[in-house]
Amino acid sequence: YIPLLYSLGTTTRNVSASFFCEEIVYASVSMRCILFEAPKV
Repeated sequence: YIPLLYSLGTTTRNVSASFFCEEIVYASVSMRCILFEAPKV
């Protein structure tokens, strides 16, 4: 029971961490696109 709960918590933490990293990457990429597009306009 305890190991199952622990593994579930670890999995949830890993998933949320990877999702968080994806959000950061996506945000930095979109910011870069905005910075690149701004001078042209």
